[in-house]
Amino acid sequence: MNEEASVLPPPLSHRTALRYHDEQLMQCFVGEEKYQHYYQKAFSQLTATKHVAGINWGAFVFGVIWLFYRKMYGYGTLVVALLVTLSILENMFKFEAKGVGIAVSVSLGLVGNSLYKKFAEQKIAKVRRQLSASDLNQALEQAGGTNLGLAWVLLAFIFVAVFIAHFA
Repeated sequence: MNEEASVLPPPLSHRTALRYHDEQLMQCFVGEEKYQHYYQKAFSQLTATKHVAGINWGAFVFGVIWLFYRKMYGYGTLVVALLVTLSILENMFKFEAKGVGIAVSVSLGLVGNSLYKKFAEQKIAKVRRQLSASDLNQALEQAGGTNLGLAWVLLAFIFVAVFIAHFA
């Protein structure tokens, strides 16, 4: 009997079990492959005082499109509204705010992981309050993940807008 007991792993503490369950929910929300290959490590490096965990290259390269791709529609809409407002002010007051696009990309690249972790935690908490445990994983998979179609539409829209602005 003692030999069998020594082979068994120690029981999980309540806190460890909760942390493990939270990891599973985060994995459902983000997407299993992307979570295991990227976000799990990036999220584990973030703390209450450390808000930057490397560069999120997707956020850096694609900027606001990445926000919509990761279903952060509120943040994406806010950034677009700020960029449109800045563009209107540029036209009204005849000045050019050079480097704003680069600043947005660099900012999103630096805080993208932190922003996405906070967003995911809030969405998971909201879905958790609304649904039973049996429906939770499926609801998180639908609420999280990515929206590749919208990202392509936004990318096409940007290309068309740039084309019209330069050649019209």
